[in-house]
Amino acid sequence: MFADSPQRLGDFANSFSATQHTSKQWLVNKVKQLPLPKNPQILIMGGWYGSYLVPMLMRHLSSGKITFNDQDPFCVSTAKALHQETENWVFEFNTHDMNIHQWVNNNPFDLIINTSCEHMNPMRGVKNVNPRCVYAFQSSNTPNDPGHINICNTSIELREQSGLTEALFQGSISLHGDKKRFMVIGRK
Repeated sequence: MFADSPQRLGDFANSFSATQHTSKQWLVNKVKQLPLPKNPQILIMGGWYGSYLVPMLMRHLSSGKITFNDQDPFCVSTAKALHQETENWVFEFNTHDMNIHQWVNNNPFDLIINTSCEHMNPMRGVKNVNPRCVYAFQSSNTPNDPGHINICNTSIELREQSGLTEALFQGSISLHGDKKRFMVIGRK
């Protein structure tokens, strides 16, 4: 899988970094407290490889369907190889450009997760057909990554970019140095 591209191997290894673990665990700790239906329909936007997030969701929620999406076909195929269906969990893997929100909005989800908002246009255009849908968004304040086109400097800024009208959670954590991760969870 990685034989032709040592660059990809480094990218994959980075998906297992301590900061990735910390931010995904933070999100899942909050998500497991949400009033979700018994078998939630979950969309992961910009899932990368799902290295930590997918197993954490499967461990802390009893069952459901995860629709995994990333615009990079290599990430999606790697995630598909990593994350297998079980008796309680069903998967769907897609390659969509998440900056085009129509596909997201027209498919009913109970929970939409985007842990990489800094890589995408603001999430205010994402409004799912399910009126009870919960949105969980994370972003960072790290400007020196060329893929970071939409950083935030506060959780308030992330909430405004997200278009949430009801906040269930809003906060930040320090990672190292001046790096911060922001998270908002709520409804539109």
